[in-house]
This record gives sequence, C-alpha cells and structure tokens, in this order.
Amino acid sequence: MPVTAVTTDPEALTMTLIGDFAAPVERLWRAFTDPTQLDRFWGPPGWPATFTSFDLTPGGRAQITRLIDGPRELVWRAHTEPELMTKWLLGPDGWRMTVCEIDPAVGGRYRYEWAPDEGVEGEAFGFDGETLVSEAPKRAVTTEHMTGTDFPSTLNDMSLYEEDGATLITLVIEYPDKDTRDMVLATGMTEGMETSYARLERELLSA
Repeated sequence: MPVTAVTTDPEALTMTLIGDFAAPVERLWRAFTDPTQLDRFWGPPGWPATFTSFDLTPGGRAQITRLIDGPRELVWRAHTEPELMTKWLLGPDGWRMTVCEIDPAVGGRYRYEWAPDEGVEGEAFGFDGETLVSEAPKRAVTTEHMTGTDFPSTLNDMSLYEEDGATLITLVIEYPDKDTRDMVLATGMTEGMETSYARLERELLSA
C-alpha cells in the first residue's frame, strides 16, 4: 500500500493512514468492500487475511475512554465487587444503588438497580446481563439488558490498561443499530458515567 502519511491520536485511540493509488475511486471502493478482493491483498506478506464475515452496514458502536488516577487492580475490583461498586456507580448526585448483585465468572449473571432520593426527579430502573469473558484484571465482556423491557441487549467490552500508576478504561458498547446508540447517548449517559468515574477516584482511590 503506497502510504504517504500516518496520523495517530492517542486520546481518541485512532490511527489515520493516507495512501495514493494510481486507480479511480470506484475501483478502490470495490477492492475494500468486496471480501473476495480483500482476501487477495489484505495482511502482511506471507500472511493473507481471510474474511469469514463482512458487513458494511453502519453500526451502533460507541467507545468510551476514561483515565483513572489509580492502579488497575483496584479499578477492576471496583467493577466486580458489590461493596465497592455501590460506593461509586451512582450516576448523577441524588441517586442510590438499591440492588448490586455480581457474579464475575464466565456464565455468571449480574443485576443492578438504581432509584432517586426523595425529592429527586426520575424513576427507578435497572440492568441485568451475563458475563461472557472475564480476564482479571484486564478485560471483561458482558451483555447488558434494561430490566423489565423488551429492548435488545448490548454487548459491552471493557479493557483496563495501567501505566505509571494510572489506568485507562476503554469501554466499547455495541448497540443493535446506529439509531439506538444515538438515542441512548442523547439521554446524557456519558455525563452520568463521568460523574461516576469522578466519584470512583474520589471515594475509592483517595481513601
């Protein structure tokens, strides 16, 4: 591939490659969207790729990252031990976690429920799901379903990376489609997550 420039963005976890090809745009589009053609050139020399599945449908994936000023082991425990999780995973101020049941083993299930304090606007809600992958203390993959609804589940892939005493949380959430993702993000979910992460640093890591 005649790559002419490579740009990386560590904060967004992206890498952009620019290449010049002596071919029309339509020809390149076919090469990168037809798996039978990708098989012929994608991958390092001697290691051709094989595409067992290929889908160009716009997806419903969201990636959330947060740097936590604390060790990975404690951040992992904060996500898997109920006595720790109930201290920080509360969302906006004025909410409390009323149910926190976690089995972090593969095949185990979890259930979380929240309710607003008296005088705080909002209705109780919860999530439940199953642990699909558990690689302590670095990665967990779970399903997530809004309790009491027929909404489809999401697939949540969380990884933890520690360097110099700080831990980078990367959470990739796969929604059933783009519209569902955009609807959920519009509820202010990320703001609630940031409030919770700040509480994690304040209540657990500074103790």
